[in-house]
Amino acid sequence: MMIKKVVEEYLNQIQVEKYSIVTINPLDEISIISNQPQAWEQDFIKMKLHLRSNIVLKAKEKITPFWWSAESADNEVCRKLVERYKIHCGVTFAIKIKCEHVIFTLYFNENDQKFFNFYQKEKHRILFEILSLFEKNYKREPIASLTSREKEVLDLLKIGKTYSEIGTILGVTERTVRFHITNVLDKLDVTSVKYAIVKAMVEGII
Repeated sequence: MMIKKVVEEYLNQIQVEKYSIVTINPLDEISIISNQPQAWEQDFIKMKLHLRSNIVLKAKEKITPFWWSAESADNEVCRKLVERYKIHCGVTFAIKIKCEHVIFTLYFNENDQKFFNFYQKEKHRILFEILSLFEKNYKREPIASLTSREKEVLDLLKIGKTYSEIGTILGVTERTVRFHITNVLDKLDVTSVKYAIVKAMVEGII
């Protein structure tokens, strides 16, 4: 993925090793790009920390970066993750891209005074470079690829047409309409037509 390569090249320049990019869409679904252990990513998702972590919640309300330490973990679940993966402190950048929250975090050891001093001195330049980097290189891959007919069916459902009416409009049987809808639900990984429409709109598919 392009953003991963670009981010890691930039962080190598400023001598930062660990990072994560947590993207949250309006449906509170997340994707993670990181060089933290894979188990950390799995735990983050399993524990629903995008809904529970005070750092994430703070980032969703901020437009400026903020520094935090492990002591700021405000619940037992967060504290367990901090201890398990020896997370000491970090700086988090809140980036809004279209309708998504992109939460970019750099992680450090508590005794990394060298970087702390460097960041305090160069934070405005670092912020500008990071925002420019994401603006130029961040592109989230589509969650699914729908056929033109599947999009037509969703568009008609969106304006309240019934399966029978959609079949008449498209010149196909109601059974064929249901076949397309089943494919859409599978591709979008949802269980209801209503949620499929919302998710497709949020993702810019329709």
